[in-house]
Amino acid sequence: MKGLKKHTHEERQRIVEEIVPLVREKFGDNLVALAAQASFARNEDFGYSDLELIAFVKEMPGEKKDWDGVGRI
Repeated sequence: MKGLKKHTHEERQRIVEEIVPLVREKFGDNLVALAAQASFARNEDFGYSDLELIAFVKEMPGEKKDWDGVGRI
């Protein structure tokens, strides 16, 4: 690992645009929405801000369907 790298808001936006098709492919018709939150969503992110995305799905995929709607991609 090379450590943290600074990113601008625009660079994060491009990352999101690259991630969206991958999330759509993974969840297919099960995907309801993909939402950004925190500083990125408010356009208040800075060099070392993280990028938080939430995938809303109709039903939890895989074997772990008893997670109260919370899981990881």
